Amino acid sequence: MKLAADTKTEILRFAEHELASKGVHGFSFRDVAVACHIKSSSVHYHFPKKNDLIVAVLDEFVDRLKTQFETWTKEELDPEQRLKRYLGRMRELARECSSRTFCPMMMAAAEVGSTDPEVTRVTRMFFDAAIQWLAEQLRAIRKHDQPTPDDLFDAELMYNMLEGGMISVRMTGEPARIETVLRTIEKQVLGSGA
Repeated sequence: MKLAADTKTEILRFAEHELASKGVHGFSFRDVAVACHIKSSSVHYHFPKKNDLIVAVLDEFVDRLKTQFETWTKEELDPEQRLKRYLGRMRELARECSSRTFCPMMMAAAEVGSTDPEVTRVTRMFFDAAIQWLAEQLRAIRKHDQPTPDDLFDAELMYNMLEGGMISVRMTGEPARIETVLRTIEKQVLGSGA
């Protein structure tokens, strides 16, 4: 990886990669320092505890997700097109996941029971933001004034199916494993094989 302009950004970038490839408990400040070509004390200067670093990485990941959702919402008037873009992004992530690392948020979620409560809070915030955005797309597709309990239920079901599919991709190294989930969503929600 190429180094960033400032040390803190560089640390965050390398820490995200380490978290995505090794999980919450699998990487250390030393790993990040070596990857950044700096001393461990430099990592500690910016992030006194490992959980501070993990939470900063995950917070940044949540911000990127929300920014992506805002972009799709502004660029696409049609909620079906927004949902298709989301599903397309999941296809891309499946290819990336099968060849290198996993989503850092999913790695953190897999270890939620043994991590700091702040890590759990940020992980939950990510999942909730994704489910709320999906529910809003379903609301718009179904022409409801407000998201209904069915919209929320279906959004959570879609999200859980997608994450399960991503775990299958990670486990097998086969990006095609996500296709069953994507085609089911496309058929059930969009009424097509999109």
